[in-house]
Amino acid sequence: MKIKKDYLEYALIAILLLLVISFTTGFLGNTLGYNLVVIQNRDPNSMNPTYVQGDIFVIKKMAPDQINLGDVIVYKNSRNELIIHRVILIKIIEGEYFYVVKGDNPITNYRPDIDINGFFISYNQILGVTKYRVPMVGHISLAMQKNPSIQIMIYFLAAIAGLAIIFWPEEEKQEEEEFVDISSSQIRKYFSEKFSSILNAIPNPKNPKTISKFNIIRFVTIFTIVVLLTLTYFNPGFFYSDGMDHSTGFVALKVETETRRISNETINGQLVTVVFYQLLVQLYDEGKFLQSIKSFSVDVYNQDNEIVSHTIWNQKGKITGLFTVGASIIFETSKYGNSTQEMLVFVTLKINKGFSTMETKGSTNFTYVPPTQ
Repeated sequence: MKIKKDYLEYALIAILLLLVISFTTGFLGNTLGYNLVVIQNRDPNSMNPTYVQGDIFVIKKMAPDQINLGDVIVYKNSRNELIIHRVILIKIIEGEYFYVVKGDNPITNYRPDIDINGFFISYNQILGVTKYRVPMVGHISLAMQKNPSIQIMIYFLAAIAGLAIIFWPEEEKQEEEEFVDISSSQIRKYFSEKFSSILNAIPNPKNPKTISKFNIIRFVTIFTIVVLLTLTYFNPGFFYSDGMDHSTGFVALKVETETRRISNETINGQLVTVVFYQLLVQLYDEGKFLQSIKSFSVDVYNQDNEIVSHTIWNQKGKITGLFTVGASIIFETSKYGNSTQEMLVFVTLKINKGFSTMETKGSTNFTYVPPTQ
């Protein structure tokens, strides 16, 4: 299959311009079903330590029943602000979905977000669920967004590049190949040639052509950089010791009863009363190679052994060292009586080890006092 080279160039220009605009404005556009969002607030931001300023996310608009506990969503509040927080409760009222969300920062976000419906935000406020994360790269986007002159310069250069290709002198275009073969066989041939050229750059005693001082120096340099970057990302503990006498897992669990918040809201004609407590989950990651803390779930049981609360925390990436997450205990008071009772909290931590997942459990307890007392 062959297409005109001009057409291919125009398509590439359009994609490039779309990416430039999305990166400088922080918005990709619903035409593709995805948006691009950057954490803008200074650290420690509301999602710290899970995510930090400059993290860039690709989000996707999902159906209401496809948004799950533990998902990190982006929504617009009544003040027209974009918020990136985690779903801790889902409630369906008269067929309409409502969500309670909270940031992971245990200091600045020790309670759920509050908007016009109290703790609850409606599905219509949600722009999307985070699907992919690129750490720190968003700092470049933030610099562009906060400096209009940089944006104008980038748009100008992109426009000049596009116009230069479109209006390139015809006589020079005719000297170039008019059509480009994009058939599967031609694509395979192209990548095969590229792969062969990479292999030829690796010193090989069986191939004298690859043995040269330049090839050896280049190979050793690239190999060293790759190894260092790999160790830095997957095994930062290889380079330093923080003096912590802990293995990867729990350090401490504590229910902060002083953070209790009660929401009484009438939504779609129905009174909904929920009670919230913040659970401090302190974790430690040694930073070993191919080992990382993946997620944890919080399950709370009442004295009748009924599960009254279930929340999930997870991350897209890796946090190394000691860190504390502000997890959530939240439930409807109407379902579990009005008596003071002891609640048991079980936290199940999942740790990735190589290609397997290990689970470890921790527990604590607290005394639940009904709102009327």
